Amino acid sequence: MMEKEWLVGNPHLHAEESSPIERRIAPERKEMLSALMRLRDILGAPRYDAHIAPVQNIAKSGSVLLVTVRSAAARTMLLKECAATLKSVFSADVLKVIAV
Repeated sequence: MMEKEWLVGNPHLHAEESSPIERRIAPERKEMLSALMRLRDILGAPRYDAHIAPVQNIAKSGSVLLVTVRSAAARTMLLKECAATLKSVFSADVLKVIAV
């Protein structure tokens, strides 16, 4: 990962290790957590750990599922490997995956 010169030495920032999405889901979002566990069962642990666990955020509004990932490569692989399963598990008609 490239370092940005304005980030280096900034006393207001600190780095944290990335944790799987299921650890970062707020406790009050139980339906999201249960859907992620069903997704893990369907995809299997290796595919889930490679493509779903590292996502930055996942949100659903109506029939639209929005997934935020870290890179264009992660977006491509998520769409290729998991799109149909994500839509099925989350009962979504539309899947939007954005890379930040």
